[in-house]
Amino acid sequence: MGAVQVNAHAWVERDGKVIDPWFSEYDLVCQKKNCKNQRKYQAAPADVQKRLKAMLDEEIKDAKATWIAPLYGSSYLNAVMEAERNGGVVVLGSMGFILARLKKIPWWEYGNPKFTTYDDFVKTKNF
Repeated sequence: MGAVQVNAHAWVERDGKVIDPWFSEYDLVCQKKNCKNQRKYQAAPADVQKRLKAMLDEEIKDAKATWIAPLYGSSYLNAVMEAERNGGVVVLGSMGFILARLKKIPWWEYGNPKFTTYDDFVKTKNF
């Protein structure tokens, strides 16, 4: 049996705005990749989000009871807790940073705009 790896990002949409914490690790990514501190998001298709959420809800079930504040690397847990506490809709998909030299073109940190299926976002690593 292999380990499941999800290459996606989660955020909350509320009142037409994206709610997604900024972490200092993102500063390092932007510096290394020569990106602006500006993000771009692309939601996965609705059917893919539904399957991802069903799988990830199981993964975060126990962690919800001890969650205190947003954690780097836990975007789905962060988004679910934000939506539960303050409202909004949890969205799953791709997130990237705008490259400084190419204006509106992002470097995708999580996911990829070409991802359209569940299998694009979820990979099994065999040991």
